[in-house]
Amino acid sequence: MKKWHCHVISNTHWDREWRYPFQAYRMDLVDMMDRLLDILERRPEYRAFYLDSQTVVIEDCLEIRPENAQRVRRLVETDRLQIGPWYTLPDMWACPGEALVRNLLRGHRVARQFGRVQKIGYTPFSNGQISQLPQLYSGFGIDHCLFYRGVGKHLAKSEFRWRGADGTEIFGFRFGDYARYNYYYLLYRPG
Repeated sequence: MKKWHCHVISNTHWDREWRYPFQAYRMDLVDMMDRLLDILERRPEYRAFYLDSQTVVIEDCLEIRPENAQRVRRLVETDRLQIGPWYTLPDMWACPGEALVRNLLRGHRVARQFGRVQKIGYTPFSNGQISQLPQLYSGFGIDHCLFYRGVGKHLAKSEFRWRGADGTEIFGFRFGDYARYNYYYLLYRPG
C-alpha cells in the first residue's frame, strides 16, 4: 500500500462585503476570530492558521475587540496566526499597478506592526492574474504564487514556473477545481 502525506493548511477566505453588508460580515469575522484565538491559545497541537493573505481583517476585528491586540500580536510573532502580505485582496484586473504596489506596502506595514509578514503570494480572490504578478511579488521578496482563477488546466499544470512580462520567474501553483470549499462558510454558518 502506498503511503501518502497530507498537509492541511487551516485558513479562511474572507470577503469584507459581498452578499451581506460590511457590518454583518464583520460580526461573523469577530465571532470567527474570537473562536480562533481561543483555539490557538488553548491547543498547542493546532499548529497555525493562515488569515487569507490580507491584514485589513485584523484592523476590522480590533476596532470591535481592541482588547485582543496583544493576543493577536503574540500569535503572529510565534507564527501561529499568519497574516499578510496584502492589505486587502485585490481583483487584479480591476486595479492599476500602483494600487497593487501600495496595497502590498500597506499590508506589509500592518503585518509588521504585529510581528511578521507572511511572504506567501496568495491571491485566491482575483478573477485573473496580471502578467506582471511575478515581477510584483519578486519585488516584495515573494518567490511563489498560489491562486485558482485565471490560468486554466489547458495552459498549465497545477505547478509551473511562471515567467512575467519582464522575464521575472516565480513558482506558480494553481489550485484544483474546488479550491473555495470552506467549513465555516458552507457548514458552520448555515447550521
